[in-house]
Amino acid sequence: MIDVQEICTSVSTYDPSADLGLIQRSYEFAAERHAGQRRRSGDPYVVHPVGVARIISQLRLDVPSFLYAPARIGARPFSGGGSGL
Repeated sequence: MIDVQEICTSVSTYDPSADLGLIQRSYEFAAERHAGQRRRSGDPYVVHPVGVARIISQLRLDVPSFLYAPARIGARPFSGGGSGL
């Protein structure tokens, strides 16, 4: 699983003034809310949103942009049917 510290390190290389604490708290919130939840693959639920967060950091986007995708971490898991949005 991707370490949130890896994401924070990546963000800090291109935005030294970024609020890394906000990124860390966002991850902690998601991990707490989805503790024990698993995807069909057996992976922890937060694996995908954290992976998306990593991609966002590789695109060198600002922290607000970065937080919108992982904000879905706090959303209810998609249960099928419809678009999931």
